[in-house]
Amino acid sequence: MPIIPNYEWEESEDQVVIYIRPKGVGKDKIDVYTTSALVKVNAERYLFAVDLKHDVIHEKTSYRIYDSGTVSVTVTKRDPGVIWGELKATGDAAALKARREKSVSDREQVYD
Repeated sequence: MPIIPNYEWEESEDQVVIYIRPKGVGKDKIDVYTTSALVKVNAERYLFAVDLKHDVIHEKTSYRIYDSGTVSVTVTKRDPGVIWGELKATGDAAALKARREKSVSDREQVYD
């Protein structure tokens, strides 16, 4: 079973930055996948996956993998000025799954 790595996050009025810290993992072993509603980082035995509290503009998402293995993911809020207060979406599991799947489908249409 994957281990959830340590992470922290911060927000401004228009962006959210997430810092994921999988210990002892090299840069070449880290994979980052994002959509308008999801941030997922695979790093060997670690898995960080979060359904975001609100939608973001996927085309403006960026990430950086540092030599230390720390990953920073910066997302731009679709609704600037809205303070999330928490990173993760909550609510009905089926609705969250449907939202996630739609965001994956939307991403595939843009990039495939």
